[in-house]
Amino acid sequence: MRTRFASLGLAAVLLLPLSAAAQVLTRPERAAEVISRNTDETRSTQSLAFSLDLLGGYDSNDSEEFQIVNPDAPPVFLESSSSATVNAGLAYSRVDRTRVLGVTVNGGTSYYGGGTIQDTGPSRNFNGALTWTTPLGSATRFSASQRFLYDSLYSFGAFEPLENDIPAGELPGSTAQGVAALDSFATDTQLGLEQRMGRRNSLNGSATYSRRNYTGGEATGDTSSTSGNVGWSRQLQRTTSLNVTYGYSNGEYAPLVGGGTNRPLVGHAIQGGMSFSKRLSPRKAAQFSFTFGATRTDAVTGDAEVSYAFWAPSGSGQVRVDIGRSWALSGNYSQGITALSGLTLEAYNSRTLGVSLGGSVGRVSLAFSGGLAGGATGVGALESSEYTSYTGGMQASMPLGKNLSTLVEYTYYSYDVSGSAELPSSLPPAYQRNTIRAGLSLRLPIIETR
Repeated sequence: MRTRFASLGLAAVLLLPLSAAAQVLTRPERAAEVISRNTDETRSTQSLAFSLDLLGGYDSNDSEEFQIVNPDAPPVFLESSSSATVNAGLAYSRVDRTRVLGVTVNGGTSYYGGGTIQDTGPSRNFNGALTWTTPLGSATRFSASQRFLYDSLYSFGAFEPLENDIPAGELPGSTAQGVAALDSFATDTQLGLEQRMGRRNSLNGSATYSRRNYTGGEATGDTSSTSGNVGWSRQLQRTTSLNVTYGYSNGEYAPLVGGGTNRPLVGHAIQGGMSFSKRLSPRKAAQFSFTFGATRTDAVTGDAEVSYAFWAPSGSGQVRVDIGRSWALSGNYSQGITALSGLTLEAYNSRTLGVSLGGSVGRVSLAFSGGLAGGATGVGALESSEYTSYTGGMQASMPLGKNLSTLVEYTYYSYDVSGSAELPSSLPPAYQRNTIRAGLSLRLPIIETR
């Protein structure tokens, strides 16, 4: 293995803003690359890269004539304005045969111009992640991950459920989704273990602890969840497997604004499904997986916190297909139970769908993404409420040199919460934003395996 060190590596590390998040869209990973990585146990690679994005643009906000009734509440983005964004990050990866280490640190800040009804000030966000997988003997594999997030803006929580039925991060997210100036810290810890039992069978289990805390003013809205999953998998053919899982989660959440007691949310999910992978050609492949089942939820409803329970269908599906020499399509769907980060007092039977498409046309690299989420209160809830949320994005980049490129991106974001469930008076029940940004993007390899 030969490794190359860039001369600006140390300077890049020292200049990295600690408040950053590289929110630029990335093309979906090709299925052929995923299959090769998961089946090649002789590979050994190492990489470290620095990224920096300087963008300017315009945010068009529409909150349907929402009126501020509490001037002391967190400021809300109501007026359209120009914006300038700086994102930066470091990404390190090391693969040593069957051991994999990944470390990422990202952060950014955005400045908003023009007159505003409420002064939100510059936004800041930071996230870091550490992942590690390693064999323990010849038949056991251990994995661990730790994620941390800070965001100075509040975003509608449809894509970040309290439980892990719908994995956070599966759908596109960016600073374009921030609605109100309300700081929060989030952490997510996960441990996993897989045990092979013969040539065809394996057992796996995982445990996760997640928490989000809001700070400042009268805000509470804190959420926390502890969950565990156990599963059995049987290899039917070389590229086909059968999976059965049971998951348990126990969490609690609180109203976002105005105080209130923590409310419990407990889930039991039983699911079964299959996964497939197939090479379409030496450079193209396809991967499919799905699960379906049911979830029993124990929660409370209404201001009086009346206990109730309900059953609802749950499941997930993933697809990744190579559709050309450089183009790839990926999608995922999940259905489960969530609480909207304290936005309302109720638990929801929710569903999310995300799609991404990416490839190249000549020297231009293109990436498209879209997501939708929706949900309704469970059967038996005293308060009736529904929500929908949409997000979409398009990005085009063209290289100006070996490491520098121009970048243009468009983002759409909206949500709508309806029904009789009470919302915080400081947040609009419906919101819509169109964002366009353009600028320069630097991708600087510091260490890379040839």
